[in-house]
Amino acid sequence: MKTKLNTALLVFSILSMVVLVGCNEDEVTAETPYTLFTFNVVDLTVTFRNATVDNPENYSWDFGDGQTSTEENPTHTYQEGGTYTVVLTANNSSGEDQFERIVTVTEPVAPLPPVVFESFDSYTADATLEGQGNVGQGWAGAWTKLTGDDVNVMSDGIVNNTIAAVTSGNSLVLDASGTNTRYKRNFETPYLDNGNTYWFAFQAEFANTDLDGGEVQVMLVDNNGENFGAGGGDGQFLGIGKTINPGALGIMTFGPFNNVEATTATADGPLWLVAKIETNGNADPEVVRLFVNPTPGTEPIDGTEAVIFNAPELNDGWRGIGFKYSGGNASMVKIDDIYVGNTYQDVTPLNYVDLPPAVFESFDSYTVDTTVEGQGAAGDGWLGAWTRLSGGDVNVVSGGVQNNTLDVETTGNSLLLDASVGASRYKRGLSEPFLDDGRTYWFAFQAEFNGATDDTGELVVMLVDNDAENFGGGGPNGQFLGIGKTISSGAPLGIMTFGPFNNVDATDVSVEDGPLWVVAKIETNGTADPDLVRVFVNPTPGTTPVDGTEAVSFAAPELNGGWESVGFKFSGGATTARIDDIYLGYRFADVTPANY
Repeated sequence: MKTKLNTALLVFSILSMVVLVGCNEDEVTAETPYTLFTFNVVDLTVTFRNATVDNPENYSWDFGDGQTSTEENPTHTYQEGGTYTVVLTANNSSGEDQFERIVTVTEPVAPLPPVVFESFDSYTADATLEGQGNVGQGWAGAWTKLTGDDVNVMSDGIVNNTIAAVTSGNSLVLDASGTNTRYKRNFETPYLDNGNTYWFAFQAEFANTDLDGGEVQVMLVDNNGENFGAGGGDGQFLGIGKTINPGALGIMTFGPFNNVEATTATADGPLWLVAKIETNGNADPEVVRLFVNPTPGTEPIDGTEAVIFNAPELNDGWRGIGFKYSGGNASMVKIDDIYVGNTYQDVTPLNYVDLPPAVFESFDSYTVDTTVEGQGAAGDGWLGAWTRLSGGDVNVVSGGVQNNTLDVETTGNSLLLDASVGASRYKRGLSEPFLDDGRTYWFAFQAEFNGATDDTGELVVMLVDNDAENFGGGGPNGQFLGIGKTISSGAPLGIMTFGPFNNVDATDVSVEDGPLWVVAKIETNGTADPDLVRVFVNPTPGTTPVDGTEAVSFAAPELNGGWESVGFKFSGGATTARIDDIYLGYRFADVTPANY
């Protein structure tokens, strides 16, 4: 009996344990969530992807900007760029867990307006500008006359020697002798005051601006008023060009009226005017810097501008280009190649061309006491070696030319031209021809003449024209322009040309006046008319000589084909000359001695 009872108790105990164990397994609680998330940013908008595990039941997002969400995978757009700490809290019946990450968002970059360009080349010449100009290339449509005279397109461009640029095709003529006149043309997309820097540029050729107090302006027309009125203030615009003072170049604004003039530049001749407009995106005035003839391809440096101005008129941006003239008696301005862009390169002239390289010859690398014939390699603007066309040897000699007037001495070797060896002609070709294209060129060399006083021979350094490659012993076969000792007695300095023959002597300079730095300014005109050559003697290096101070000038018909070589000739006498440092370039600075 006891045995049976004991057995029963044992079985009961085992069953009780089984029941108790089963009850504990059913009552085990869930794990606390393990919280994670990833995200993707586009400008100010962030898309979050929840990656929480372990049975999360609820989510709470704090985006770090005061905004929250209970979505599982929310998308949130911030109001402004910045760095935010985002916290995700997930929970279930067992508790909660948090996970945070740093999120950086940026303001979307507004697309830049298209670059605007106007060349007038597709327009009808000798017709009014009004109504011409189509939609496209950044423009919304045609030019509109708001008030005043017809303004005509003309079939001619602008030659700007300073930057070596020539505009193509047509241009626009603004003649201030007429009534007050205003035109405008709207952009396809306005330029906004949004903190960006913009560039505005055009070519202009001013004439007679020193004779009157009128104004001739190319301008940006603000958004505040589409039609800028004759009184000035209605349109709110920024004008660049001739201001109301005679000859003055500067910036004019009209809301309120301001007139800021350059102190180092005047509205005279061809100018490339480039404005840098630094907007700031607020109601403060925008900084406008006006550069005059900066170097194309090299962005001008702040501080080198001709004039700077804080312009309050641009706070709403601008919608187009306009121009105006008023109050003048004689001012006339040719306008071409208007650009508005987002970088300096956007407004650099499209038709700016790389001119032939400036040329320099010092003879320093040549073999001394040997003929120059065959010496001189291709490069540095030269096609190749010196060529003898006729006559005797012309030797390279050691030593340079001492010019006490300029306090300069050429280095190394020089070239000895000795007319006693008989009539001789040499030339050396240029790598690219210099053309009669309306530009101004400079040609210079150092020379020291001896024995010329009683000699009627000639000894000249010259430009050899394209018309004939080999200039003959008789003179006219080569068509050239020679500068040096002419055939007149008394050792005059002058110019000789040979197509037809001309001999123009300086009246107050002799080649025997000691070593001379001879500088020729050659003003081509791009037509069949003679080109003007001015010869300056010992001008001050570093300061461009003033027209009217030349020793001799001459209208040379021989240059109408341009020239492709530099040459020299001597004949008919016993004169000798040392020649050194031959230069050919586009600016006076290009031909100034490097060793000055």
